[in-house]
Amino acid sequence: CIAKQTYKARTVIVVDNGSSDGTADMIKKEFPFVKLYTLGKNTGYAKGYNVCFQKVPEYIDYVVVLDQDLSIENNYIEKIIKKFGAEPESTVILAGDVKETRIKSLDLKEGYTKSFHGSCFAYSNRYKKHMNYPEEFFAHTCEADLSARLLNRGLKILYYPRIKTIHKRDSAKRDSFRIFLETRNAFWFIWRNCDLKNSTIYSLVFLPVLYSKASKSEQVPAFFRGVVAAVAGLPYCIRTREVCTQITYRDISDLKKIRPLMKIVNLEKNRFLQ
Repeated sequence: CIAKQTYKARTVIVVDNGSSDGTADMIKKEFPFVKLYTLGKNTGYAKGYNVCFQKVPEYIDYVVVLDQDLSIENNYIEKIIKKFGAEPESTVILAGDVKETRIKSLDLKEGYTKSFHGSCFAYSNRYKKHMNYPEEFFAHTCEADLSARLLNRGLKILYYPRIKTIHKRDSAKRDSFRIFLETRNAFWFIWRNCDLKNSTIYSLVFLPVLYSKASKSEQVPAFFRGVVAAVAGLPYCIRTREVCTQITYRDISDLKKIRPLMKIVNLEKNRFLQ
């Protein structure tokens, strides 16, 4: 789908994150125009993409980031170039509308947001130095963490539904490793980026949310391992902490569902949370 774009990409970079199925050899043979970087082992989503971010030449204005299992329209890059040209310089990321196997397309209105879908987005290369995922996370919640850091620098993330993507992977499936990472990283994201009040509320709300997801996937032990690992990583969170005032517990999408379960009528008026 990259080769068929109406706006031809100046550089195509692929990072092979320690695959053992012959992918790297196939790319060398069938796509000689690709700049391929191979890593000796699976270093995780965060490290793999950080290598990509670093390898983009300085002369490139805009970068399209795609997972390996995506389908995009032939005018995808063209739409991105035009939209970035109409945006203020402070817009660092264009986040597209992603449709997945068992998850409906977001189909939301265009507007500035506080995070983005990491499988498919574009960014302005003028902010290359800020494009850095937390490699300690390995995978999952990396986009939310990066978003908080970008917002803290006065930059903007635009949800732009006119760029649409089909993601072949089924994000609804959760194995034990994914449950572990989602649990641990959710707390690390909270503790690295929220003030004390919001960290407390976030943590209280996320515990039952994450436990519920683990229970539905029959991966409760992975949930508890994630909680233990999160607590063990608290020194890392404190050491790298950068409070973002734009990230609050009100951003939790499950908040309305969880309130009745926690028997909290109004979190804002609860004395403990003042």
